[in-house]
Amino acid sequence: EARKMTKDAYKYITRMHSEYVIGRREADMIRRRTLATVAMNEARGSAMVNAQKELVTTLMRDGLTAFVDRSGRKWTLGNYCEMAVRTTSRQSLNHGELFDDPEQDLYIIVNRHSNCPICSKYEGRVYSRSGTNPNYPALAEAFSSIDNNGFKTLDNSYLVIHPNCRHTIKPWNELTRTKAEIEAARMKSNPATNPFDVDPRSEKQIEEYKKRQKVMAEEAASVRMYRMMLQYIPVKELGSWVNFHAHYMANDPWYKSMKKRYDEAVRNARNA
Repeated sequence: EARKMTKDAYKYITRMHSEYVIGRREADMIRRRTLATVAMNEARGSAMVNAQKELVTTLMRDGLTAFVDRSGRKWTLGNYCEMAVRTTSRQSLNHGELFDDPEQDLYIIVNRHSNCPICSKYEGRVYSRSGTNPNYPALAEAFSSIDNNGFKTLDNSYLVIHPNCRHTIKPWNELTRTKAEIEAARMKSNPATNPFDVDPRSEKQIEEYKKRQKVMAEEAASVRMYRMMLQYIPVKELGSWVNFHAHYMANDPWYKSMKKRYDEAVRNARNA
């Protein structure tokens, strides 16, 4: 029964690709592995982190240890799998909401009070799926486009605001709202009264975002250095990445001695 549910979930997610791009665009091994992992995870009802770990293991078994995307950005395998699983899962959830009721036109992008400069402009607004409601913007306006030179339509969208986005959509109906709620939703949602190009974040949110980006950049640099050092220094000496990262950030004598060993090893390898 579990195997049948997994198979059905996989068929459902891959079938969505006939109308919408779910997951990585290229029909390659990475896309197939990601779709299969997300489908199995959804069928089992497991936490997303389990799917991320499973995808890392699967891709490593296939010989993939790092990834460079079409924009030339370099990803560690762990970071790429986290992004791929989250993005594919959100695409799947949003697709499910859109086609649960074909007659539903209004949807809200759930407000997560995000400090992301991209998401914060779009969350909490009500959108029109058809794009024909004069009081609300078209839902496709909020989603990133597959072809940036094409029309802003749902079938030319990824069904998410951006890769790695955590936001989902939910149906929204004026019939169940008060007059004041409807007026507030229209004022907030309509770009004429609340332009998309105005940053809605507070000073605190902007500062928190900058701090988080700084931490993520430091962690990414630390991971890269740790993996490079592992090529020349045994893991029993370097220890875990968590331990290494603490020394890396402190730039203490332990880290400096390891860095010196690494630099010497690299020079010797080049001169060999």
